[in-house]
Amino acid sequence: MGADDRVPVDDTTVFPFCTIGQIEAGWRRGPAAGSLRVGTGTLVGRRVVLTSAHCVVDPSTGWADDVQFMPARNGDRLPFGRIRIERLVALNAWVEGGDNNYDLALLVLEVPVDTGSGTMPITVRSPEFFLDSGLNTAGYPSETGDGRRLYRTFGRSLGLEGGLIRHDLDTAPGQSGSPVWFFESATGTRGLVGVITGSREVTAAGAVVEVYNVAIRLDADLAQWVAAQVSLYDHAEPAAGGQLEVIETSVAPPDAAAIPPMPACGALGAATGFLTVLAGAVQFARRRR
Repeated sequence: MGADDRVPVDDTTVFPFCTIGQIEAGWRRGPAAGSLRVGTGTLVGRRVVLTSAHCVVDPSTGWADDVQFMPARNGDRLPFGRIRIERLVALNAWVEGGDNNYDLALLVLEVPVDTGSGTMPITVRSPEFFLDSGLNTAGYPSETGDGRRLYRTFGRSLGLEGGLIRHDLDTAPGQSGSPVWFFESATGTRGLVGVITGSREVTAAGAVVEVYNVAIRLDADLAQWVAAQVSLYDHAEPAAGGQLEVIETSVAPPDAAAIPPMPACGALGAATGFLTVLAGAVQFARRRR
């Protein structure tokens, strides 16, 4: 937003950047056959990665057929290797209805990752926290270099919109699924509070009057859902037959009404599409990351 404040992370093996990695998802069948989507994810367990669901499943194209995760990727360097995903877990409100309040997925790794630094804890914050608080994110923007470098940035929250955090953190395609966290310097405390999903433009009379980015807010219900899945899959037996297993689950809905779906992030190297929703004389354009 405004001037681009993103800077590359030189050492991706230090905390918290060692918990963040690049996702590659490929489709072999259906309307998305032959396409590859890239995104970002965060380790929330030894074998579980949190990301945006639209990186790996979309109501119009179905589930990806092959997904891999590269924690702490730094260009061609893969400090913890390239790990196959054996299970995809997403919320059925997104998979079947495209509800953006539930655009979250968990990826279960074939083998655990030991970064030596643990994971960033999910921290549930009150709605008031998001009125104006400092936030951080890091991800793999596809338009910078070859799209394989981790970039970080700092910005502020701008309030809530249903289950979404409005914020001014600089993001771009490839950063879908990136973590949003706060850092309290006085105590050295970090807390994961959201997941990057996309952006919105508000126009009136053909002119753009506001642009802001959005992230899923990890409220108490979603935090509990993540914790339950991590508990279930972090030490689970390997998936049978070596095949990618897809799992739909549910969580108690938030008070906010469902937000209409946005198009999925585009293929590697392509611009993202957008959905326009008319609301009186004001026009909202929504773009996925």
